[in-house]
Amino acid sequence: FGTAAARTVSVFPDNFAAAATGMNQLRFINAQTAAGDIFVTTPAGTVTGTPSASVAAGAVSTGGSVGFLPFPTANTRVRLFDAGTTTTPRTDFTLGTLPTSRTTTVVFVEAGDPAGAKAFTVDPCP
Repeated sequence: FGTAAARTVSVFPDNFAAAATGMNQLRFINAQTAAGDIFVTTPAGTVTGTPSASVAAGAVSTGGSVGFLPFPTANTRVRLFDAGTTTTPRTDFTLGTLPTSRTTTVVFVEAGDPAGAKAFTVDPCP
């Protein structure tokens, strides 16, 4: 993350316990230049209350097993907002098929020019 001479590389291990029955495990890496609040809901769910995770710029979600947080399998919509807000998400998407382990990492990136994806998922190494 970062730009020009201020680029930084971080490595986050994929050491995690198996997901509990009926749960997915998601880890969030914020490779954007600003902190953000993440809400994980059902596809039609509304954003209310405390964020599912808050991640500083260049940081990984905390808690769970190496930053992997548990969510019910029905909660597949991921939205990233500016910290402290719940209007106009910077990123809003629904997860696709997860690997057998039901564990994945979501990486939030800056929008490209031309506009492109603002997030992608990375499945853990087997």
